[in-house]
Amino acid sequence: MRKYAKAYWLEFLKNRNNIDKLFQQFEDFLEKNKKERVFAFYPISYEPPIWQLLDRYFSNIYVPVIDSSTNKMKFSAIKLNESYLEAKRNFLNILEPISIIEEIPKKGDLVIIPSLGANQHFARLGRGAGYYDRYFNDNKKSLESLKISLLPEKLTNLVFIQENHDLILDIIVTENNIVYK
Repeated sequence: MRKYAKAYWLEFLKNRNNIDKLFQQFEDFLEKNKKERVFAFYPISYEPPIWQLLDRYFSNIYVPVIDSSTNKMKFSAIKLNESYLEAKRNFLNILEPISIIEEIPKKGDLVIIPSLGANQHFARLGRGAGYYDRYFNDNKKSLESLKISLLPEKLTNLVFIQENHDLILDIIVTENNIVYK
């Protein structure tokens, strides 16, 4: 399923019209749901380039940092009150801050979660390493945050075996609409 979803994402992102429609829906959501803090991610090749919108809407942005010694994820500030902190590529070749200013998502925060797809129950299909699933299972208070993914509509009703630890999304934004759990 992951292989199929990655291939679909790559094709989806080649079409600028798809990205524009997805971002218009996301921007409509952001306009109606003002949040002070966002916990996001640096997109890789098969993920939507969300940073162009985040810069417009948030002055406090936090991104994942992977501790290679414990193989655990935490969130750290990358942009705090309009100034960016220096970043580097980690062992997965994903940008992350050099200086760690750790924060934990809480009620009232928006967490944009990278997803390959989701099933009909809003269970997220991730990349396969389990970082987000473990993070939210270890930080139960973070489950009170608003968990959202941007997905092509075709990847919102995937059939896969859902496990107890799989992260459940609150909202899915597609190129055609915004779906609430």
